Amino acid sequence: MDGSFGKRNCLLLFAAVSLHCCAATRPVATVPPAQTIPVQRIDIGMSAERVGGILGPPAGLVGVKTFPDGGMEVRSYVVNQFNLLDDTASKKEYYLYFWNGRLVRWDHPDEWQVEVDRIHDSLKRR
Repeated sequence: MDGSFGKRNCLLLFAAVSLHCCAATRPVATVPPAQTIPVQRIDIGMSAERVGGILGPPAGLVGVKTFPDGGMEVRSYVVNQFNLLDDTASKKEYYLYFWNGRLVRWDHPDEWQVEVDRIHDSLKRR
């Protein structure tokens, strides 16, 4: 065996260890489990029970407001969103608004009480 064979193996070993170390220290995007809202599977007008059957249990009940002609319930769902370009993940929250047990809107969190009043006013105008 000549000296170049040992140097080549040493160089290959160094490169393999370096690549392995880089891969091992690369930050991995970890987000606690959360639901993914399959918006293509839910529709305005669906019952709260049907939406719950598709999405599973909500992350929480944001609030309930009663009006003379019915009630609005706001449920929170948390969604994992992945960015494939930079291999990161983040959690996004959505509020689902149910009027008398039927889905009337979903959106990013907002001042839910103000939004409930606005939605109720728009429903009355229909």
